[in-house]
Amino acid sequence: MATFTEIGIAKVDFADLVLDALPGIFIKSIKAKQVWKTNIVDNSEGAWAGEDARDEYIEMDVDFTMTASTKALAAANGVFTVPLTGVAASGGLLAWMNTAGVGGRYTGNWCYHKGGDRSLSPDKSGEGTISLRKFADPTQNAQQFVTPA
Repeated sequence: MATFTEIGIAKVDFADLVLDALPGIFIKSIKAKQVWKTNIVDNSEGAWAGEDARDEYIEMDVDFTMTASTKALAAANGVFTVPLTGVAASGGLLAWMNTAGVGGRYTGNWCYHKGGDRSLSPDKSGEGTISLRKFADPTQNAQQFVTPA
């Protein structure tokens, strides 16, 4: 007679992801999207001949609750981050989430590249969203933190 053994289901979550710009937040959700620009090459007759991908990056939106070990730290999480600031990330179960990246790609800090939002209500903890970007190419990723002359 055959027997059935339940092995379990692998699950990846984000509970251990730490963002240095937001100390001690409770992350409710993360949504990430891979983005790139496409360069289409046409032949001499104007027909599609090929294309390449350039400027590959990931946009990651993090929804969080303003919590922390103290009331002062929780309130600090409600402050808006300076635009184009570098945000270090660690502890993420998916390697690309972390500052260290993966396989030489997506290394370096995330960039706070879009405005976030904060939501306050008298009957629940404050909430917010931060939008971050990280380029696949480490040199290009570092360049986004350099102010043009």
